[in-house]
Amino acid sequence: MKDTEANNNQVKKSGFFFGCAIIFISPILCLTSAISLAQNKKTDSLLTILKTAKEDTNKVNTLNLLSGEMQLTGDYEKGISYANEAKQIAERISLPSGAKGWAKGTADANHNLGNINYRQSNYSNALKHYFVALKIREEIKDKNGMAKSLGNIGNIYYSQGDYPKTLNYYFSALKMDEELGNKNGIARHFGNIGTVYYEQGDYPKALDYYFSRLKLDEESGNKNNMAINLGNIGNVYCNQGVASSESSVKAGLFAKALDYYFRALKIGEELGDKNRIAIQLGNIGVIYKEQAEILRSSDKIGSDSLYKKALDYYLRALKIAEELGDKKTVAINLGSIGFLYTSTGKFNKAEEYLNKALTISTEINVLNVIKDHEQYLSYLYDTTGRYKLSLIHYKKYITARDTIFSEENKKKNIRTEMNYDFEKKTAAAQAEQKIKDTQAAADKKQQNIILYSVMGVLVLVLVFAFFIFRNLRVTQKQKYIIEQQKETVETQKKIVEEKQKEILDSIYYARRIQQSLLPKEQYINKKLSKIQSKKTS
Repeated sequence: MKDTEANNNQVKKSGFFFGCAIIFISPILCLTSAISLAQNKKTDSLLTILKTAKEDTNKVNTLNLLSGEMQLTGDYEKGISYANEAKQIAERISLPSGAKGWAKGTADANHNLGNINYRQSNYSNALKHYFVALKIREEIKDKNGMAKSLGNIGNIYYSQGDYPKTLNYYFSALKMDEELGNKNGIARHFGNIGTVYYEQGDYPKALDYYFSRLKLDEESGNKNNMAINLGNIGNVYCNQGVASSESSVKAGLFAKALDYYFRALKIGEELGDKNRIAIQLGNIGVIYKEQAEILRSSDKIGSDSLYKKALDYYLRALKIAEELGDKKTVAINLGSIGFLYTSTGKFNKAEEYLNKALTISTEINVLNVIKDHEQYLSYLYDTTGRYKLSLIHYKKYITARDTIFSEENKKKNIRTEMNYDFEKKTAAAQAEQKIKDTQAAADKKQQNIILYSVMGVLVLVLVFAFFIFRNLRVTQKQKYIIEQQKETVETQKKIVEEKQKEILDSIYYARRIQQSLLPKEQYINKKLSKIQSKKTS
């Protein structure tokens, strides 16, 4: 990912304000960070995969990754070719779901095309591709991609000097990445917002955002983002040094700026990022030029060697920018060289370079760069006694400056930040209320669980009691029946016994009657004895 880097220092000379070259790059370009050797290996690996890849989502991803790698190396023609091929395949492939076309791959390809056009300062084309990518990402609800698209659109408006629109898109992107918890994205947006305040001369607020961002970058170990932020912090110290009227303060601030620029340059070289290298070379050139100015103003020796050093860094930056086709950085360095030639009295060369710079910056419509070039030309013509031309360019400078720094724009910026702060506080309050509501709902749920549990236990107790009561009743009933049966048996037994007694009594009574009617056994035996005696005789 890449962020805005800006230089716009101002110093009062001959009734005019001048500054360091505006050296910056897009806030959010989706590029892969790697050291130069690893970068080549990655490209070779991707090309190997591409040879045997089928026309599916994997091939689209590979082409998009290759497009990103080409952006780092500055081979924009190949980058565009890979992105276009990815876009074409993504639009015609069929997904397993049966859908025609892969929306995410199409969005990523448009994103890459936007990045390359941005690097080449083709802002209208870049904006067109970014809006296409944003629309697709909104449709598929790709919030991470939406945050990147919003940031990139903000970059275009930043480059064109429309800071209210810039902040609107940056804060929208920041809000989305905060919702996603994307620390890298949050860090980028902090840097981008800081740069807008930097461009408007609000250095304390710019540093506040830059250092907030640096802390996040250091935590994540993202070297690419660290390089961007180090450069941005260097820009603030550079501008503060230019604006200071005390030589000792100037020297200290320039030394700080130089330290940050060299640290950023070192990381850019490790990453093999030519854009980053060109930017920091130009920034370092600015510092050497300003240091030369300090020595010359105090009649100390060494200014010539510092001017020479500054020119060398400008030319190296210009060469890389021309190789990359980065019109903005080309225009910036042409302006820096022209301004340096003005300072060293080479007025013909100064005019040549400054006119070239103004032509390119006007062509690509970068208002904050146009402003500086108009300012440099006004100073050149004032220095050489061509006051009519000086006035013409000075008026144009004032118009551009007032457009950028107008009170209306400042009010819009303040409103944008206030809206962001309000929405952030509202979201925080809503989140807090949601937590409270969730806790209250959880407490209520727990209370209901306890209540239902108690009720359930009571129901179980009642059911258990019912069964016990019923069993007791059944037992008592059975006991009663048994007792009744026992009583019945006893009664029947008594009846039987009574009947039996009655029968026996009857029998005994009959026997007594019989016994009373029949002769006694002695009588019978006596009679029988007499009969037997008679028979014998």
